Amino acid sequence: MKQCFRCGEIKPYDEFSKRTRSKDGYSSWCKDCYKIYDAKRWPNRYKTEAPIMRERSKKYYQDHREEKLEYILDWMKKNPDKTRRAALKYHEKYCLKNRKKINAQNVARRAIKLGKIIVPDICTACAKSRDQVRRLELHHPDYDKPLEVYRVCSKCHHQITRGERSNEYPFILLPKSSDVSSS
Repeated sequence: MKQCFRCGEIKPYDEFSKRTRSKDGYSSWCKDCYKIYDAKRWPNRYKTEAPIMRERSKKYYQDHREEKLEYILDWMKKNPDKTRRAALKYHEKYCLKNRKKINAQNVARRAIKLGKIIVPDICTACAKSRDQVRRLELHHPDYDKPLEVYRVCSKCHHQITRGERSNEYPFILLPKSSDVSSS
């Protein structure tokens, strides 16, 4: 049992935060007193200090980017099991969150493979050919309509998904094989 220096109540040790610098290894204030103190202090501090801290953190990251990447890659090589588990956990979480998106992509990929959709070698947004762009991707404006896809270059796709480019389509809808054979 220990007495809180702030409220004066005698409480069990699990009501105090651990603090290695203290003689007994616990904080002098109980957890409840810290909560009250932080609730009063933090809202004002957050408004004034958060932008400064964000800027400082950003600058530190920019200055030490190479070291940090090197450290992370080294850690990943030393801990392949943990790295793999983290990657699988992230993948599972992503799949659960984006089930419609993944299903639409799989349906479109299968349709292209079976010839139900014919894929042009140009970006349907900017009309650049495969030779002029790094990569062509499929864009789904609506995941509920998985066969309604547009072939766009990675630059246009990035602009569309970030909202920098209008999602109203002057684009050419990919023709289905039945549309091509009838013309």
